[in-house]
Amino acid sequence: MDKQHKDQILKLLLSESITPEEVMLAYDIYHHEIPIHASVAAFVYYSKKGRYHIFVNTFLSPEARREVFLHELYHAVEDMPKVGYILGLDLYRTPIEKNADAFAIKLCRSSREAIE
Repeated sequence: MDKQHKDQILKLLLSESITPEEVMLAYDIYHHEIPIHASVAAFVYYSKKGRYHIFVNTFLSPEARREVFLHELYHAVEDMPKVGYILGLDLYRTPIEKNADAFAIKLCRSSREAIE
């Protein structure tokens, strides 16, 4: 995914012009909910076939699942094309994680405000 498309996707998501589901369809991103250890909320995997798979822990609340999904979606669109892969736990203080958190929180906040 080139920078122009990536920037366009992120802007459309933040403006709520498209849904995360539409992004997934357009860019071969697949969402899976699986039971995994409580210490892992979610992760994204890039397959040999060029597809992103976002795995979210089924033990999380629906709100938490949405937030971590959006966090991982940001990694798939923004970070992984640059670095290929990111492996690690306890990276929550790094700029990559802070940016993904800010993106997910902003989308979750705007969707909550739309409901209210």
